[in-house]
Amino acid sequence: MKNPKKEIIAGIVRERKTQGITQDELARRLGTQQSNISRFESRQYNPSVDFLDRVARSLGKELHIELR
Repeated sequence: MKNPKKEIIAGIVRERKTQGITQDELARRLGTQQSNISRFESRQYNPSVDFLDRVARSLGKELHIELR
């Protein structure tokens, strides 16, 4: 069984690194602290849909959620 939370976070980390954006820069774009991004990326933080949407948009992406 897939782990959607893990897949979403891995995708965000991959996109952040592909774009050459540091955790600190991502935090600045979101108006939060770098430590919050670190906790999110290490799965120590249970993000809200709003937070995931803000992260996606700060990376120039859209968040899509679907049920199958």
